[in-house]
Amino acid sequence: MPEHMSRQERHDLWRERIGSFYGSGLSAAQYCAEHGLKPHQLWYWVKRFRDEASKARNLRLYLSWHKMQASRLRNMCYSW
Repeated sequence: MPEHMSRQERHDLWRERIGSFYGSGLSAAQYCAEHGLKPHQLWYWVKRFRDEASKARNLRLYLSWHKMQASRLRNMCYSW
């Protein structure tokens, strides 16, 4: 991996690698050996992307809940 990659480039590279890993049908050890990677790096990025997805999902739920509450409040105000 080039030394001076931007954060986004590194993020994109690992997203591509993880997609390739899951599509390969290989174990993590086999995939890493074939691609010159360390298994702990692969699992770090898998966890990181999983955590990011979870945070995004939780944020969407949080925002939709607040939107629903605001809508209920508006409906209550207009029904008086």
